[in-house]
Amino acid sequence: MNIMIALKKVIITLAALCAVSCAKETGTDGEHVSVGEVIPAFNVTTLDGTTTGSDTLLGKPSVIVFFDTTCPDCQRQIPEIEAVWREFKGSIGAIAIAREQGPDPVRDYWSGNGLTMPVAAPGNRETFNLFDRGSKSGVPQVYVTDKEGRVTLYGNDKSILTTIMITDKLKEQLR
Repeated sequence: MNIMIALKKVIITLAALCAVSCAKETGTDGEHVSVGEVIPAFNVTTLDGTTTGSDTLLGKPSVIVFFDTTCPDCQRQIPEIEAVWREFKGSIGAIAIAREQGPDPVRDYWSGNGLTMPVAAPGNRETFNLFDRGSKSGVPQVYVTDKEGRVTLYGNDKSILTTIMITDKLKEQLR
């Protein structure tokens, strides 16, 4: 009987952690950077020590994804973005940015899942907040941009983008 109670507590705890990691934000009801807008200026340092940001992504279509490694929606979205990165590597820019996680859990997740896309884990929400602007959206948040940094496709926890959707948009922009 005690095993059942302990198991129930573990399941409830795991469910609560999942809900928190993907949950909507509690800020003001603003509007995230939307299709047609230019992405905000930002810089992040990737786990390999490279500085990248909005200026680095200009000149080629790009994909920016905000995530949390414990979020189930992110765990489904990241492989989609990784597949796109591998297909278009060299032709597009890409950066995955942890919403607020620091380097250690992100590095472990990246290496444990064989991911190769550039990733930053600043340990705070500064960059995420530039894009989210209090929209109360959760993660993942995916922004596909054109060569000028204008958002051409957006997806979030309520509208997960597929590899085909992202690939079609990038092919259109690379013509």
